[in-house]
Amino acid sequence: MTTLVADPDGSPGIYVELASAVEALRVRAHDPELRGRVERYLGQAVPFPFRGGAGRACLARQVVSPTLELFRFLELADRSGLPPLCLSYEADRIVLENVSKRSLCEIQIAGPRGDGSVPGPRRIVDFRRAAGRRFDETRTLWGEPLVRFHAKALRALAPTAADRAFDMSDWLACCGGGAKTTAYARFLALFVCHGLLFENYLTDPGDRGSAGMRREAAFTERVVIPSIRSVVDAVGVPPLIVRLIPPAASTEPDWDYYPPEMMRILPPP
Repeated sequence: MTTLVADPDGSPGIYVELASAVEALRVRAHDPELRGRVERYLGQAVPFPFRGGAGRACLARQVVSPTLELFRFLELADRSGLPPLCLSYEADRIVLENVSKRSLCEIQIAGPRGDGSVPGPRRIVDFRRAAGRRFDETRTLWGEPLVRFHAKALRALAPTAADRAFDMSDWLACCGGGAKTTAYARFLALFVCHGLLFENYLTDPGDRGSAGMRREAAFTERVVIPSIRSVVDAVGVPPLIVRLIPPAASTEPDWDYYPPEMMRILPPP
């Protein structure tokens, strides 16, 4: 039986401890009856990177980019003993109020320069034109496709992740049938017996939380938790979700920042 772990702040049990998740995946991956229930629930073929083997350690973002969060994920994936798989949803639309989506359009370097100064955020798209557009239809201020720019940065700074990246846009387009919870539940069902999802879901940003944090917390409440319940109802067990960032640091903005090496990828201002 898989035990969901409640956070110290009383947030609902969403996560499984890493060691327990790895063991549960090992057992579930060899359960043909469970795999059959999952694949019937998905309503379409399992994406090809999930086929075969004993599962993957997965991170899912709109666009995979070499942020500090990505390097944290690669460290945990290595600890799990599972090959990393970086999933993207490049057909998603840019919402600048969403902290993670904005960080793909405005690069923030972590730490000081050699002279001790801290670089400010570097906007790389025209916000007025980009807002509401798909990531894969957006270009940088210097005319390069935004997705291609991030892929180039990924290849330069995190080649392991670049070699194991997969755009889920086409697969996700076949999931929904209109309801966001239906699409998200089917996405989460991939992590019942085909892999582990490393993620952080914001639940209660508190009174000092930004509008973006409150929006993320509402997504957790209205979409994530009902989707987990839907998966359990359909296949009998919850998806295997491992907390990516420790609770005390989960609302820190630094995880969306980039290492100083990113400066050499950016063109001159």
